[in-house]
Amino acid sequence: MIHSRDQLLHLIPQLTSLPAEVEWVEFKLNNTDPAMIAERISALSNSAKINGQDFGYLIWGVEDGTHKIVGTKFVPERAKKGNEALGAWLAHSIHPRRTARSASGSASRRRTSPSHLG
Repeated sequence: MIHSRDQLLHLIPQLTSLPAEVEWVEFKLNNTDPAMIAERISALSNSAKINGQDFGYLIWGVEDGTHKIVGTKFVPERAKKGNEALGAWLAHSIHPRRTARSASGSASRRRTSPSHLG
């Protein structure tokens, strides 16, 4: 089941309460490099399946080591690779094809952008 925007935002406290990053969850601040995003989507999606999870999660606006929600300026829904929307570019750049859903909103009054990857 693909998460709605509200469901994704609601997952942030649960994921940030994990004692450490796990193979299927990764936190970023403002890293907006499309190639890195494509690589992470593929890796997190594969790791989620290997670890019996329905989805992997890539969450912008959370510090790696502390899991503190600090906010981000990155909004995946507005990001581009050249003149192409990032989502469209990712859809034809990642093989095999992966399901990805992003949402931007607030957690702890800070902008966050969680994505689930399957």
